Amino acid sequence: MKSSNKGRMSANLVRGVLFLLPVIVTVLIVGFVYNQGESWLGEATAYLVRLLLPVSWLGPFTDGHIPGLSLLLLLGIIMLLGWISSMKFGRQGLRLIDHIFLSIPFVRAIYSAARKVVDAVGDPKQSKFQRVVFLDWPGRGTRVLGFVSGEVTNASNGEKYLVVFVPHIPNPTSGFVMWVPERETTDAGMTPQQGFSLCMSLGVLAPPSLPITNATKPRD
Repeated sequence: MKSSNKGRMSANLVRGVLFLLPVIVTVLIVGFVYNQGESWLGEATAYLVRLLLPVSWLGPFTDGHIPGLSLLLLLGIIMLLGWISSMKFGRQGLRLIDHIFLSIPFVRAIYSAARKVVDAVGDPKQSKFQRVVFLDWPGRGTRVLGFVSGEVTNASNGEKYLVVFVPHIPNPTSGFVMWVPERETTDAGMTPQQGFSLCMSLGVLAPPSLPITNATKPRD
């Protein structure tokens, strides 16, 4: 009887932890972003509030520090940068920033790796990857998601091969580049952005069904 009660207590403890885990992760991430917003923009936001609003309107926030306002300002700045980067002069500014960071030793390596990831999964029009496929790896019967970056022809028999990048997770800036016969791959039916989201979520964002194998061509 005692062992049964202990088993139920342990099961309830595990269920409680699993219930709270996503809540805790969400609170920690939101708290981190909120604290960063306050750290970077808190004083500037408070100054703007005091400058634009009469003290009589501020009530208990006479110093101008209104909770959450810095976070909203940070989100607004990010959206503004996204809008600017979609314009021609904005893209020219990004190239200037690239040049500055790539000219600094040590920083160059970090920035270059981060930039490659952004270019790969960012604007579909600028993506270096053409499509996403499933292929056999590391062995027969096991499928992995790969990103097609090019196509080549086998000089010996004219067969079409795909140049496929299989990223390491959780560091997608490294991985394997493989030359795979196109007939041995299956189109994953998703964009490169969706494919990277699926990989970075450790498969959590996988849809209920995927074309993992090609139904029209039976596998050997």
